[in-house]
Amino acid sequence: SQVVTLATGQWEVLSHGPGPNISADYLARMGHTMVRGPGVLLVCAGYSLAYGVLNDLQSYNLSTNTWSLVEVNQLESTIPSARYLHSAVFYDVSIS
Repeated sequence: SQVVTLATGQWEVLSHGPGPNISADYLARMGHTMVRGPGVLLVCAGYSLAYGVLNDLQSYNLSTNTWSLVEVNQLESTIPSARYLHSAVFYDVSIS
């Protein structure tokens, strides 16, 4: 995982691999979306040369620099199908 410094355009290594529960091979993908949520980066679906079209949701914790699989606790019929080359938005709903 890396971050780019906007002022210099330089990349900085944050970690040399995923957390203990996600393999680097599984994280390698293209055509995915990434959005920023509170304290996390969320990576949704995409296409993997090793696994084909994906329908997972991965979370990168910005404090601990670790990856984890987000378990979606919904009916199978309401979970989006596997996809790539799509778009995503993180919408934070604040209830007053």
